[in-house]
Amino acid sequence: MQFQLAPNVFEKTTYTTTFVTDLIEDIKSLKIPNQGITHEELVISYGSQFCDLTKQIKQSNPYLFPYSVKDPSKKLVADNIDKLQFLVLDIDDSCTIEQFIKCNTDYKYYLHTTSTHRVAGVDKFRVIFPIAEPMDIADAISRKTAIQDYFSFGGETYLDTSFLIKGRGFVVPVELEHFFEYETQTSNILDLSSFAKGASSVKSTGKKVDAIEGMDDSPEVMKLAQVYIDACENSVITVNNRKCSRNDAFFFLHVEIAKHRVSEEFQIALAHKMNWDQKRNTVEKTVDEARKYCRGIDISALKKKSTNYKVETKKVTYLQADDVQIKDGKKHLLTATTGTGKTTLVLDKMDRKVIFAAPLNSIVEQQALSRDCATLIGCSGVLPASDKITCSYNALIALLDKNDLSDYLIVLDEFHRVLSDGFRLDVMSGLIERLKVKSYTVLCMSGTFDPTHLDCFKFDYHFDFKADRPTREITVLETTGTLDNALVRFLKHLSPSSNNLVLFDDKKKALAIQKALSNIEVISSDSKEDDCHKQILALGEIKGTVITTQVLLEGINLKGIDNIIIVANKYWSEEQIVQFYERDRGRSSKCYLVKKPTKDFESYIPDAYKEKEYQNQFYDEVNNLGVDKLKLLGARDVEKLIRIDGGQVYMNLLYPYHKQKSAMDIANFRKGLTFEKYDYSLTADVESISSLTVAALDKVKNLSQEVMSQSYAQAVEKALNRERYDEDHDSVFNMVTLLLDNGFDKEEVRKIALKRNELTVYKDRLLSADQTLEKAIYKQFVVGEFYTAIDAKAIITKAVTNSPQITVRVNPNHYLKILNRYFHIKRKPTKKGVGIVSIREVHNAQI
Repeated sequence: MQFQLAPNVFEKTTYTTTFVTDLIEDIKSLKIPNQGITHEELVISYGSQFCDLTKQIKQSNPYLFPYSVKDPSKKLVADNIDKLQFLVLDIDDSCTIEQFIKCNTDYKYYLHTTSTHRVAGVDKFRVIFPIAEPMDIADAISRKTAIQDYFSFGGETYLDTSFLIKGRGFVVPVELEHFFEYETQTSNILDLSSFAKGASSVKSTGKKVDAIEGMDDSPEVMKLAQVYIDACENSVITVNNRKCSRNDAFFFLHVEIAKHRVSEEFQIALAHKMNWDQKRNTVEKTVDEARKYCRGIDISALKKKSTNYKVETKKVTYLQADDVQIKDGKKHLLTATTGTGKTTLVLDKMDRKVIFAAPLNSIVEQQALSRDCATLIGCSGVLPASDKITCSYNALIALLDKNDLSDYLIVLDEFHRVLSDGFRLDVMSGLIERLKVKSYTVLCMSGTFDPTHLDCFKFDYHFDFKADRPTREITVLETTGTLDNALVRFLKHLSPSSNNLVLFDDKKKALAIQKALSNIEVISSDSKEDDCHKQILALGEIKGTVITTQVLLEGINLKGIDNIIIVANKYWSEEQIVQFYERDRGRSSKCYLVKKPTKDFESYIPDAYKEKEYQNQFYDEVNNLGVDKLKLLGARDVEKLIRIDGGQVYMNLLYPYHKQKSAMDIANFRKGLTFEKYDYSLTADVESISSLTVAALDKVKNLSQEVMSQSYAQAVEKALNRERYDEDHDSVFNMVTLLLDNGFDKEEVRKIALKRNELTVYKDRLLSADQTLEKAIYKQFVVGEFYTAIDAKAIITKAVTNSPQITVRVNPNHYLKILNRYFHIKRKPTKKGVGIVSIREVHNAQI
């Protein structure tokens, strides 16, 4: 192996060739000592990241070129560059050294910091990978996109995009004051040929895709092979919606074949059969690369549904004790039509110790009102002295963590949540993992659960019952206006004496509708102490019109309902819709679905429904990233995707299935909601309701804003008394509490909170206090004066050079935001700048 070394970039025609026996050791030996420029001097002299901090170093230090040359007697120019001898990565931000080391443990490399490391507050370093074989530079560049994808977080690469340019050199490591180096202990060498060419990339997880027995005979595989066999020599072949030449199609078709988890021996034999014209002489290599390309893919066994779920359905009116035979230490599944008495069976008819867990507290509360059994909603983990216990899923997790529940039958009610609902999905995943650890006796119950869609939890016994009931009709109402206005108009035309249950999962708009119409109750997560909510749970009756979010979605016994209305402001799954309509056990109510019209092109059935590819790839990325760096993903719902326990990361195995199952349900929903398996049918004539002619309904939008303002004001008042209002306003509580803790009195805080942005400004000021910068800014800026953005930038930049903790941004408007932290400012629309009105004083700050 060889590479080129030049005195500096301006003289790279006078290079010398160095032959390397131990690449990393030789490169480490090229380090040059500090030439009198220290890290501290760089910060003081240049101070901001948009200055050229390394010009002095680059003009005098040697340059490293990771290539061999075609002719050693000629200059080191682009035409003379032959093969890439090792891979050099340049990383300037978006990834810390600690993060890189944690995420990259598979291959041998040497890492060293560059001269600008930490100058602007971020890690800047270079990583050198030896490669298995020298590669033609053009071939290496063709794999650049795949390399960038491999070294990435959340879909964005952290590499300097110019890392792989023909002729680029890299400054030899310089031992500055803050120099850092690291070498991996593994002996595995990176194989650049495993990265795909073009726009596609390979996710390397260390092994080829595993085969599944029986998949070699899959007709889909033979169909893919026949596509290539039947194609003419110069024809274009479409593979996975990509148009390819016949030559490229050979590789991508084998990627698709590998996804079916066929054996490698079978795939090689099939590849030779496809190569009937002997145009390809690298058949085995192509198959090997295709199977490596699929390393991150683990196809679900959904194509071969497990036989232990084939249970003949038995028609019943109500379930009896001998219908479900419970075996100790086994996992049981009970699927039965809603209203056939599943809860009554386990709590009243079974003569054994039972812990009955439900996903919603309202379900637990209703059972507690109608039965003499212990109720546990909190998460104390204290086991009540009772043979029959009802609790939430959260409470059950606490019980499992602190007690041995082997003597109990653990019942999970509304088990379809694992597939059809994202609510508390992280709880469901953690709960199932705990139940898999020991041989607990478990009974999962649902009226709408399809066990073949859950691959991570196997049942020993499945009892399936169906009630003999007439088909229920659903009337679909399509609106040309907004859904909230359409709902108001629809409710106005219902009989004033009717009892109506409405599912509208938008609490703010529901409260606005409550103001627009009289005699409407809104039941949401905030309604636990409302008399109306308590009465519904105690009596199981709806009086008047009740709009609910998810609280009465399922598991609640109700009667006396005349109309059930779902407002589809989101795409509800089949399970959710059926569960909600089944709140009326007598099937005497009329069912309506209010939705916006959908177009044919919006209908789709995603391929992800068939595979677990998303699940495995996401978990690999998260697991490599590490617990302490997860926030860098920027995922708002990352806690739904993963679970952290004792410093370890666990994938919520149910979440990908939820996404995939919901995607399938959306497809069905948009195509018209076919509910034959639930004994539901849609009315043939779809009505249209238009809200455009109802002038009074224009108030709803304004009322919604009014409700939001009132909620914010109430949240502030609660926070002033050290009380939380609700989860949506936790940030308000935190900021108000911060001001109170820093010596502000209630009146001061109330005045600040009237302008919501002011709370954020004061929070930044208190949490990001920098006395050096503060003193400099108060000294430089004068109250009453006007400053343009450029003026502010110049003054603050000068101040920041003496305050390395602050990262200065290039955009001048950022400096006006910094001013806003320290002064009350007034922007002038005619000029790009601000006037300093007064000093923004903060308690306990030393000015």
